[in-house]
Amino acid sequence: MYSRDEVLLSIEGVSMSYEGNQVLKPINLQIRNLHVEDQSQIAGQVIAFLGPSGCGKTQLLRIIAGLQKPTTGGVYMDPDRKPMQEGMAGVVFQKYPLFGHRTVLSNLILAGQLGGMDSTKARTHAMELLAMFELDQAINKYPGELSGGMQQRVAISQQIMNLDGSNQTHTRLMLMDEPFAALDPRNTIKTCNLIRKVADMHDTNTIIVVTHDLRAALQIGDIVWVMGRDRDANGKVCSGGQIVKEYDLIAHGLTWHPEIDTLPQFSALEREIARMFQTL
Repeated sequence: MYSRDEVLLSIEGVSMSYEGNQVLKPINLQIRNLHVEDQSQIAGQVIAFLGPSGCGKTQLLRIIAGLQKPTTGGVYMDPDRKPMQEGMAGVVFQKYPLFGHRTVLSNLILAGQLGGMDSTKARTHAMELLAMFELDQAINKYPGELSGGMQQRVAISQQIMNLDGSNQTHTRLMLMDEPFAALDPRNTIKTCNLIRKVADMHDTNTIIVVTHDLRAALQIGDIVWVMGRDRDANGKVCSGGQIVKEYDLIAHGLTWHPEIDTLPQFSALEREIARMFQTL
């Protein structure tokens, strides 16, 4: 049994236009804190954000992160509705924001200090995360010496360091842009497991993942947002992306199961969304 309680993130009337060209139609969404009745289970959540190329996913991601101001509307975090500002959410883009001249450990310590930790606490916590994500053998290496998968784990750890600092908000929001891009199937599964692990580290951890990978989205998501565009009477795609469908995967029985992709409802929903993509 589960419930969705206080509002962690509210997107209200957000639209975006450039020189008269509408990129995003007004979008209204809420993310509520997921509460599971099993007291032994920490339940963060993952929102998987799907949509065809060019529908405005990255623009919306940047607006949610406070990196870009919308033409209309606003984004608010926490039950007390703090206006979203840059730095309040962790962001992991496809090009990982690591300092090439700093070691792995130094990158994490700096993130912790920027988040409000003193140097001793930052170092201790960095070592804990590096051990947790199997990076303890790479603490003295530089980003350029790491594989893409290891760089991804360092970048995620870096954002956790920032969220764990004294400057943290009630909602621990992390946004990830195409984390499965260029990954083979084996590493996609490993990244899915990593994202799920990070989500469940804290009750208010909320990870929004932008991806084209439908199967991965269904494997890790608690909620799926599908974004698309309208078509005119002649079938031509209109400008202005919008959320066309929201799926609660918990209600579909597609969470907290060790082999979700073997369930019949997984395949049925995968087919439904794949068909939907043909019209978006």
